[in-house]
Amino acid sequence: MKTEFSLAQLADPDIAEADKILRACVHCGFCTATCPTYVLLGDELDSPSNADHPSHRVAGEVALEQPFLDAFGGTPPPDPVLGVARLEEYAQLIDALGFAEQNVRLQVYPHHLGSTADVVEWVKGTSLTRFRDALSPEMFDAFVVRYRTRLLEVLGDHSPYLYTFKRILFWARDSAA
Repeated sequence: MKTEFSLAQLADPDIAEADKILRACVHCGFCTATCPTYVLLGDELDSPSNADHPSHRVAGEVALEQPFLDAFGGTPPPDPVLGVARLEEYAQLIDALGFAEQNVRLQVYPHHLGSTADVVEWVKGTSLTRFRDALSPEMFDAFVVRYRTRLLEVLGDHSPYLYTFKRILFWARDSAA
């Protein structure tokens, strides 16, 4: 994992704390099996934890509608974020590995977007890629239109819009450190 923060970012106490945690990572690799980012990209950039956000739920609901369900052959691509372990499971795994100290926490990163509709553009590059890869370009365009309509029904139309993006962060230290 390679993460670098600017001096201006490190002036923020939350960023400074995250930087300290990232620098303490022992890169044991045990998180990679449940990390959707690692599974998709081969790099453990972070562990998203947003499966309960409407942007994820609505995508799954739209995937079950026709004509999309037929286009997926009856089985839509699963949301990889659903496979992320719960916080307490990470703590149990870390403990089982014999680490003496640990910190497992949920961090919410606020993203100020111009409007609720901008969430669609955001997730087109993240959560919706699994649908883009499985559909023809025309069908994916239709999927996005339907998704946008449903998402705005659920979230409402707000300008600006605060998109909360949850991440699981953890570190562990063995007793020899």
